[in-house]
Amino acid sequence: MIDEYYGSNSALSGRTLLGDDVIEKLATCGECIWDYSHLRRHTRWALGHDTASESPNKWGRSLLATLASIYTVLEEQENARHAELEFEEASREEVEKKIEAEKDRVNKVMEGEPRKQGYSQNTQKGWQIQTPSDFQGL
Repeated sequence: MIDEYYGSNSALSGRTLLGDDVIEKLATCGECIWDYSHLRRHTRWALGHDTASESPNKWGRSLLATLASIYTVLEEQENARHAELEFEEASREEVEKKIEAEKDRVNKVMEGEPRKQGYSQNTQKGWQIQTPSDFQGL
């Protein structure tokens, strides 16, 4: 922008044409600046305003186009993040359904009488506590 406005031999920085105060006002205004009326409401940037037509000049349109591209990228990132969260939520719900289905299947198997009796016999056996001396003769 500086090269177009002042030429390539200029020693000016970008802050000269678009100061930090303008950028800060745009960044902290709390809304997206999609059109010139919003831009004028939040900041006064004389370099981007055409006083004859009361509309943006070439630089103002360039700033609006840049802001629009930034907002578009941010919206796409937000939509992608939202889609990812929805997928994770759906995946979590699907896993929970599979766990519940497996619990139901195991409960049905365990409710069968022969299985239940075998399980009860195995869990009610008397256990002998062994010490290291029990294994010395092996």
